Parts: sequence; structure tokens; C-alpha cells
Amino acid sequence: MVNAPYTQTMRYNAEEFHFHHPGEHTFDGQPYPLEMHIVHKLDSSYSSEETHCVAAIHFKISEKPSAFLENLNLKDLSPIKQLNIGQICQKTTS
Repeated sequence: MVNAPYTQTMRYNAEEFHFHHPGEHTFDGQPYPLEMHIVHKLDSSYSSEETHCVAAIHFKISEKPSAFLENLNLKDLSPIKQLNIGQICQKTTS
């Protein structure tokens, strides 16, 4: 994240997500065909000039199943009350 006021003591709540095709940004100079943005808003119990934070996830086309998407368990389409992206990402990189 760039220019985000994130600290371990601040809490951000996910407000919405959206996709860009093709992706808007590059990672290490690499463009991606799809980019997901998860827009977060600073919890009202905290005060900061910057009130929003955006997490970007880049997707690439592959013939292999995606461990990241499998960990989301999309078979259960009930509303997601809490999602820890860090835990999901750790599972996919091990």
C-alpha cells in the first residue's frame, strides 16, 4: 500500500470490491489481465486525514486451479461477515 495510514492499531472495514479488466497497475513491471480492488474505510472509532485504504489483488490466466479462489470456499454463497486476506494469502504461498 502506498500513502496509506495503516498501523496495527487502526481498524479498516471492507466496504466494497470491484474489478478492472485489464488491470490498472503493474507489479514489478508486470501487467495483469484482471485486478480486484477491495476498498476499506477506517473504522469510525479512529481519526485520520486518510479514511480509505485499497487492497489490490492481481490475477493471471492459468490452466491450473487457483488455490486462492479455492480457499474462499465459493460453494457457500452466504454473506461473508469477516475475511482475513492475510490468512488466505499465507495458505496459497506455502
